[in-house]
Amino acid sequence: MSTTCDFSDKAFVLDSPRAAEYLSVTEQYLRRLRHEGKGPRYAKLGRRAVYRVEDLEAYVNERLVTTAGGRR
Repeated sequence: MSTTCDFSDKAFVLDSPRAAEYLSVTEQYLRRLRHEGKGPRYAKLGRRAVYRVEDLEAYVNERLVTTAGGRR
């Protein structure tokens, strides 16, 4: 059985450690964002928080900054 992740599947679900890795942040930071209601959308599966890749991408896209020169 392969354990590689195919992030091209937008409905793919990641647990907190993998979602943090995907966003290049610590799991603790992601947990804090979740607690403050400021992080990406997530679902609760039992006691676990899981994230869809499409929601992580939307979170990043909402935070894109345009510089004064007009480049992203």
